[in-house]
Amino acid sequence: MNFFKKQFLSKIYRKEIAFKAVNSKRKLNKKISNIGVILDGNLSVPEDLLFNLASIFGLSKSRVFILIYTDIKRKENLVSSERRFYSSDINFFGKFNKTITKFNSKRYDILINYYDRNFLPMKLVTLRCQSKINVGFPNVDHRLNDLILNIDITDSLLFLSEFEKYIKLLYGGFEK
Repeated sequence: MNFFKKQFLSKIYRKEIAFKAVNSKRKLNKKISNIGVILDGNLSVPEDLLFNLASIFGLSKSRVFILIYTDIKRKENLVSSERRFYSSDINFFGKFNKTITKFNSKRYDILINYYDRNFLPMKLVTLRCQSKINVGFPNVDHRLNDLILNIDITDSLLFLSEFEKYIKLLYGGFEK
């Protein structure tokens, strides 16, 4: 991402995060109906593991929506382009392409920010998602997440167990 684009997006981010902090009132339901995941493609996290979240909460796999950030466009299509985004998919003025817009148009009961680098494109997508609770990791701007799991991001099994434990506490047990 070039210097000028980063400066423009940083200014947009600072303005929007300040507005969100003032206007953040959310009500949790007893039932979890869908989960969104923003995943850093540089991490070696199996997508099947994230789809296993559906079974934990009694959802079908189609109720877990994953958006994967990748640094560079590759010729091989390992993941559907409907679930992948790049820095180039966000313009100088913070407008998203249709892939990100489609992901952000849904309302999520839980949004998992599965990345641990303070990288502007992923933070901007997170900021504009409509979710009741955001879960993330400590290396990212704390204002984005309601629940921060201080664990190794590469230990995905530990993430699943800790995530389930704390979400059960927050939701007071959950209905399947």
